[in-house]
Amino acid sequence: MIFLKRVSYYRIKSLFTGSAYVHFHFYPYRSSCKEINIAVDPHGFRLASHCLGHESVFYYSLELYLNEDHTGLDYPKELKKFERENINSIKGLIIQNKVKAKIFYNDYLLCEEKPCFYLPVTLSGEGQQNSANLFRDKFKLSDDVLICVHIGGIAKWHSIEEIIDQVKNNDRLFLYVQGYPDKSYLEHLLRKIEVEKINNVYISTEIFDDIKDVDKILEASDVGIAWYNPISTGFKVAAGSSGKIVSYLKHGLPVLINRTDSSIEYIDQRGVGLSCESYDEIFTKLKEINLKYDEFSNNAFNEYKKVYKFENYKESLIEFLENL
Repeated sequence: MIFLKRVSYYRIKSLFTGSAYVHFHFYPYRSSCKEINIAVDPHGFRLASHCLGHESVFYYSLELYLNEDHTGLDYPKELKKFERENINSIKGLIIQNKVKAKIFYNDYLLCEEKPCFYLPVTLSGEGQQNSANLFRDKFKLSDDVLICVHIGGIAKWHSIEEIIDQVKNNDRLFLYVQGYPDKSYLEHLLRKIEVEKINNVYISTEIFDDIKDVDKILEASDVGIAWYNPISTGFKVAAGSSGKIVSYLKHGLPVLINRTDSSIEYIDQRGVGLSCESYDEIFTKLKEINLKYDEFSNNAFNEYKKVYKFENYKESLIEFLENL
């Protein structure tokens, strides 16, 4: 996360689980007058508290680690107990929007007087609309093929297999999937593609360290797919706080997503894509997007510039952090 003018970060293994997964924990930011520390999610809060004292940090909530609802998240009992016993000592909360803030305050019993700053999931810099032929050249795709991309996690709760079933062997569609995989699920998908001789789906097993490599994929795509099965409250409201969706919008990619109240508000109503009530609607919705492609693409690009570009929030965020 590129956050402010001068940022350093610390990363360690989980203090409680010893997991090999690396967490980005807290971000000390030195302003002209004082040091400001931002703890990211529960593991960051525990680390920052251990190093600095929990009274000295702002809490930045990226994921919703709820008391009885944290499916797929590493949230051991000891960490949950510590966090909830000390959460009211934070200086303030940073979270994506009002809906998630309400959920957080209620679940954590966070004092209503604690100040809150709404910071959408953002990216920096100008966007770049579809401008590359990487996939058309590599996979020998004609100009009339709609290139769909799914980045991020490759897991059952993103319904990759069901999406593949709706687009497979359609010579007007191509699906490129890239991200961090559940290994057994990835192996299952690769076997499926081989056994069923699916010729218009490609799953990349490459993990990128540089975000610019992801940009190359997005610049070569037409539509971005984001499917969040409602396995948790966090997934139900994900359309308003999804890094992959913001990445799609930055590159002017219309979004295809499963239908929730959140996706209706952030995708359908803003004209940046369409939501599906069921898997059976995927092909129909892609056709609708393609028929009005320029309109959807321009709306997506403009939505990024208006809502999800970090520079829009930089000064007000610095003011929030420095004045508490």
